Amino acid sequence: AAERQAAAEGLCPGAEVILAPFDREMMTMPWQDFVTWLVRRWDARWLVAGHDFRFGHRNAGDAALLSRRAEELGLGCDIIPPVTLDGVTVSSTHIRGLLERGEAELTLVDFHAEATSEKLALAYYLDGRVSALWGTHTHVPTADERVYPKVTGYITDLGMTGPVESVLGIEPQQSVEGFLGGLPGRYRNPEGPCKMQGALFTLDSATGLCASVERIDIR
Repeated sequence: AAERQAAAEGLCPGAEVILAPFDREMMTMPWQDFVTWLVRRWDARWLVAGHDFRFGHRNAGDAALLSRRAEELGLGCDIIPPVTLDGVTVSSTHIRGLLERGEAELTLVDFHAEATSEKLALAYYLDGRVSALWGTHTHVPTADERVYPKVTGYITDLGMTGPVESVLGIEPQQSVEGFLGGLPGRYRNPEGPCKMQGALFTLDSATGLCASVERIDIR
């Protein structure tokens, strides 16, 4: 999906995703050799990694070493900085800590993911610890709104707000042409009536949990 989207937007024509197996050879590879391997095996010319990226045997390589090694080999390298909020790095570890402390009166989770199984599993994992969790990304509303056993509200996907006669907000003919092998281009928004989809969660301020969930579809 990411490959198709990148090509459609003209950002990376002919993009290709390569899945390299994490076998014993890669597991024991020194960090210096890992960068060289990327160049020799895959003709890498530009590297992109997160600020906390670790690689090489026993995680000996980090973002700083990756950047330095890329410069030595004449490669481009972008290190994605951390996302911070009020001076705190946003991470799964930090979020788990907030949940364990339970300081918030209400906790709402917007989970942007493509796989339904991911959303369902996270709902069970967070059930009773957050007020409500809803999924986004697929743009098609699901008919599975419910309150989980430990009283967390849930729906797999809220749907979208946009043109009724469209393919996820895109002009239908452009979408059809893309699937038939047409040239990629920037998405065009169709004219016409719109819809607003979502869900209404009724939350209990005393417990911080969910009393009910109702899907909405306004046209």
